Amino acid sequence: MSVPGFRTVEHTIECQHIREYRRGTASQDDDVLHLAVKQYVPIRQVIKDDQKAVTIIAGHALGIPKVSRGAKKGQGSRTDHGCQEAYEPLWSELLQLSQKNDFTIRGIWIADMSNHGASGVLNEHVQGDDPSYFDHARDLLHMVNTFRAEIRRPIVGVAHSMGGTHLVSLALMHPRLFSSLLLMEPMIQQDVPPGPNAAMPSTLRADLWPSREEAEASFRKNRFFRALDPRVLDTLLTYSLRPTPTAVYPDTKDSYTLTTSKHQEAWSYLRPNFHPQSHDLGSGDQPSLAERLLHPDADYHWHWAYLFFRPEIGMVFEQLPHLRPPVLYMIGTKSWMGTQDMIDQKLRRTGTGLGGSGGVAAGRVKKHIFEGYGHMFPLEHVAAAAGALAKQVGVSLGEWRAEEQSLAAHDSLKSDRGGLVVSRTWIENVRKAGTERRPIRQGKAKL
Repeated sequence: MSVPGFRTVEHTIECQHIREYRRGTASQDDDVLHLAVKQYVPIRQVIKDDQKAVTIIAGHALGIPKVSRGAKKGQGSRTDHGCQEAYEPLWSELLQLSQKNDFTIRGIWIADMSNHGASGVLNEHVQGDDPSYFDHARDLLHMVNTFRAEIRRPIVGVAHSMGGTHLVSLALMHPRLFSSLLLMEPMIQQDVPPGPNAAMPSTLRADLWPSREEAEASFRKNRFFRALDPRVLDTLLTYSLRPTPTAVYPDTKDSYTLTTSKHQEAWSYLRPNFHPQSHDLGSGDQPSLAERLLHPDADYHWHWAYLFFRPEIGMVFEQLPHLRPPVLYMIGTKSWMGTQDMIDQKLRRTGTGLGGSGGVAAGRVKKHIFEGYGHMFPLEHVAAAAGALAKQVGVSLGEWRAEEQSLAAHDSLKSDRGGLVVSRTWIENVRKAGTERRPIRQGKAKL
């Protein structure tokens, strides 16, 4: 199946060495996990130095399959069954709107988290039971370095749900990587989601059917899937299922199961903390050494009260003040994250701290509210999501180009001879006391 407007290339690369948690791999720290990457290249080629071209790095939601069964190990390889993933209709719509919004797309890059989709299939015998969102952020950075010749600036991050945690984590690691972040319903907050345990539906869902037909029928009966854009639903029905035997069902033949194991999906929602460690109890309200070893990233004033927690979304929330790229938050009013309080929390924090963008006050953090839409609006209301994305990409590109021109024209006065040696200005000022303050500039500041 082709993707309208694009040719697709599948890649397989190694994941970041050493995972966040000891059980991130099944056996040894030296176990090698692989990342299934998909690259979308517009059929209408973009010239190398096109000043209106952007590269997009995308982040997927939890449990949504992104890529077909991976290519053989080695960059640039391709399978015969090109992937039709859940966000492909969004990319096609975005491509159609690009010219109208004064930008072109150089390429779109997306990778399955190591335990999801095609990556999960590649890793089913080496993936551990303790995934971390931070691992995927590091895997994406490795992807950028591996394909540096093709992943060229400006780079726009587009993410949905869990993917927002991934891309913000990456931006915090590498503040200058993204020219802007467009975050659709990002899982970045301190609040516990209302209702049942977030991992319960995945844990208890059916995951084995006698035939593909029966599996697809069960999907179509589900209210969640019926609400999706028909193109997205067709994609999910095609690529969410795989034949047995698999690692989970090694002795079952001629049946169908989920491409993303329901067990890995459940573990991606939450980390357990079932029992306090009876030995080495610690003192006062401080956790024991054993607790710190098992759960080093738990909030000891909050997480210890619960059987489950997901540390990354709260940790990223705490670091939002240091986020440097401009951000657009795209939120649906029918989402549990669409309350005014939760929206305001993000807007108040983002970019306002050391190293941050300046936040809302500097015009660097904005919101786009989708009235009547829920958490899955990028897959249910594809055209509306693409329209908002396209408009912001065009605006962000113009701002980025102006900033780059200013930076290129700026002289720091610190070097001479083309950056080889320190300048006279440097020498004059370095002789002064370390507490010497710079002069106050009168009038409008400029780079």
